[in-house]
Amino acid sequence: MKGIRAAAATGAHLPLHEQLVYTDGYCDAFAAALLQRYPGKLTACELVVSDARYAKKLDYPADSRIPAHVFCMDAEGWVIDGEGRRPVLEMMRSFGVPKGYRHEILAKTPGLTPQTGPWDAIAHALDLMEAQGWPDDPAAIPRADARLARNFRQARKEQQAAMAERNALPAGGEAALEF
Repeated sequence: MKGIRAAAATGAHLPLHEQLVYTDGYCDAFAAALLQRYPGKLTACELVVSDARYAKKLDYPADSRIPAHVFCMDAEGWVIDGEGRRPVLEMMRSFGVPKGYRHEILAKTPGLTPQTGPWDAIAHALDLMEAQGWPDDPAAIPRADARLARNFRQARKEQQAAMAERNALPAGGEAALEF
């Protein structure tokens, strides 16, 4: 953002398939994990789009209010999600919401209660942040680099391989939980 200097980024981006998981279905769990990791430093938010052009792209009625993404925002107005730290307009573009579309950004704190499914998506997100060396200061989280958008098919293949690995039958013959 103009005029605001981010702290020097430390840590690494999440693997592509994890970026996909946490921006395409489990974004609310990632936001909840961010709130746990950075208590009092972030606000959970939701992007809700109410533009007929967006609704048409998704085959929704023109007057729909469509929840597009849950993420966190820091005090300087930067978005933080599974792809890293970025300006609001970059996040919106990555979700197909160009400048000029009718939308709202709604605060979700307190009361963010993500549906985590049969695996603990919040604990997994916290483990990923730790494993990738995400810093104690959210201003130093790695800057989103649009790698997911450029490599979406690869990310989907990696995600499918990870799901197959997690769902492989263990020695006892019982199926593992799906994510």
